[in-house]
Amino acid sequence: MRLGLAFLAITLIGCGDNSGSACTPGQSVACVGLAGCMGGQVCSDNGSSFGPCMCAIDAMVDAPTDAASDAALDAALPTVLSSSEAEPLGLISYSNYLLWVDNGTMTNNYQDGSVVRLDIASGTRSVIAANQQAPMAVATDGSYIYWTLEGTAPGFTDGSVMRIPWNGQTIETFAGNQTQPWAIVLTTSAAFWTTSSAIMTKPLGGGTVQLFTSAQANALATDSSVIYWGDWSLSAILEDSAAGGTPSTLAPNQLRPTSLVVDQGKVYWADDASNGSVVGVSTSGGSTTTYASNLFHPQGLTLDNDNLYLAVPPAGRILKASRAAPGTMQIVADGLVDGPTSLVSVGTFLYVTTAGAPDIASGSLLRISK
Repeated sequence: MRLGLAFLAITLIGCGDNSGSACTPGQSVACVGLAGCMGGQVCSDNGSSFGPCMCAIDAMVDAPTDAASDAALDAALPTVLSSSEAEPLGLISYSNYLLWVDNGTMTNNYQDGSVVRLDIASGTRSVIAANQQAPMAVATDGSYIYWTLEGTAPGFTDGSVMRIPWNGQTIETFAGNQTQPWAIVLTTSAAFWTTSSAIMTKPLGGGTVQLFTSAQANALATDSSVIYWGDWSLSAILEDSAAGGTPSTLAPNQLRPTSLVVDQGKVYWADDASNGSVVGVSTSGGSTTTYASNLFHPQGLTLDNDNLYLAVPPAGRILKASRAAPGTMQIVADGLVDGPTSLVSVGTFLYVTTAGAPDIASGSLLRISK
């Protein structure tokens, strides 16, 4: 079985066993684990020591144990739908289409980013907007396509939210002068997006940009009437009516919640902490349920009626966890050496973006059978 290691957004600063060392909370280092596997270990949240060396996560998942099953997994190779992407992010689906943003290349100061749409039936790839400054996320209601532009370093105060008609060619600035906008979601009447310190909103039909709430969030979800987010400063999952009000906490003690999805009265998220997990809670609150645990930096989350699907970039894997039987994980795809970053479920397939190597434009969009 192939196993790829691609450390995304992780600084690899050393090798070997650093257990017991003082370190910076959340700091990651390379290490050599059992059987000589290359992996990583993360500093504990209190900075007292590094955690165990985590690499091949077969011990944590229901992996094939016989040669025939292992060969079947390796034979289920992903289909490449688009290649030579610089850094594809934020994959979503709408109707019979996939949309994502390509963040651009560092060589060009991320000014060569783009917004891309792919017709699932025909496989036709179209660039909706080119030469965009560091696009981060995309959303659509079928009338317009919206996306966030992070802005330029060091302050990122020139970020913006842009939009274009679904079948149009004229790009509009929907909201300017936003500080590092990132995630974006739409209700039937308004857009909501994160900045470095807040969630902002504006009616789709026009009007002024308003502060929805102060928050340090990089992931949003909505069921159209309620907005859900993970706040890193509060280490919690929160919610509030899309019409505004007082935010309420759905789940405390969630250190680095990302990749929120909401479905059938539950909110799910990946908690990208020292030992990451996938957790869910009812939209009305109550106790949380852990669907997957002991994951090394899980990023990207999607679902269908039966399972949650998540990306583990450092391990180059896509896993699934049963919604009905929490704690049971299986490998869906292995050996994604370019590191899966976002994914979406459509029918019997998963569609996955991989980041590739910086400035080589080796990222891709893949189709993987569930």
